[in-house]
Amino acid sequence: FGYIKENTQTLVVLCSREVVVSPWCLGEVTTAHINGIEVLPIHFADFVPVSDAFLADLGWHVTLDRLVEHGLGIRDVQAALVWFRVLSHVELSQKLNTHSLARLTTQIIGSSMAIGSWHAPQASTVALLADSSSREAVAAAMIFLKLATPLVALEPSRIPMLLESDAEDNEEKYKNEAVLGTGRTLVLFCTVGCFSCEGFLRALLRVVSANMNSVAPVVVDDDFQFPTASFYSSLEQTISSMCWRAGVPDDPTILSPFVQSVFQKICLRFSVMGGIEILEVQTKLILRCTQDRDRLQVDAPTIDEVKSAAVRAMCVSGGASLGPHGPLRSI
Repeated sequence: FGYIKENTQTLVVLCSREVVVSPWCLGEVTTAHINGIEVLPIHFADFVPVSDAFLADLGWHVTLDRLVEHGLGIRDVQAALVWFRVLSHVELSQKLNTHSLARLTTQIIGSSMAIGSWHAPQASTVALLADSSSREAVAAAMIFLKLATPLVALEPSRIPMLLESDAEDNEEKYKNEAVLGTGRTLVLFCTVGCFSCEGFLRALLRVVSANMNSVAPVVVDDDFQFPTASFYSSLEQTISSMCWRAGVPDDPTILSPFVQSVFQKICLRFSVMGGIEILEVQTKLILRCTQDRDRLQVDAPTIDEVKSAAVRAMCVSGGASLGPHGPLRSI
């Protein structure tokens, strides 16, 4: 806790649900309180301020033995939490993207700041896609963008652009459409539940429809599981409505072959909890892979194949429907 005491003017505390049961987080807040360090809490949606009952039974909720070794007793921590829960705080938006992060930065430092600004998207050859419903996924993509941009600053066409998987306003839709297309590479950030998120799947549909078949899958979450046979079966049953909402031609097998082909490739890792040295090495490796487009090619249907399949499907009555690669098989 010496860094907080000796080298910190303002301690920004990211208040997730578990922050008040982490001995080390409590130790840092307590150290700031004892030494008169300014503290700015940022409340996540699931954060619950400590109650009087929690404070009374603090020793039962949190193991504080390691803090005692640093001269911090239970009364010090209780006093710090009483002070901490009434501090002015900032609410973190439920949706994390470049706009909400820019607003948050403005609230913290008191001036506007561009986060992840996009540079000539028509010329950008690398796009990043993460599940926008997962803060961890979006945060990982933003960290990668921050680390990657200086490495390719002399090659503007390689500066990645973060796609908004659930883009709603016209500006974001324009940016998304501008970067999609043949000859460009998609870095696909994979986290738990991403293939259950309709916004994420709709974005993948637009990727397939744009013939963007060079894909680098990146696993962010240690608990991520690759899609199962039941996933592909369920996907083909629900794909029509997603195609309509994504504004792409309707075909039940437009997405399954693409996803299957993606995971026939070797997945890269991006460990956000691994420390800056590991992140820098992983960033360089991912950037290097985006240049090897032949290795990243996936066997996905082109938009012409999808249109042809739609025509053929209308001509078939009874029996198995035809997809772009022949009769559909049950998985």
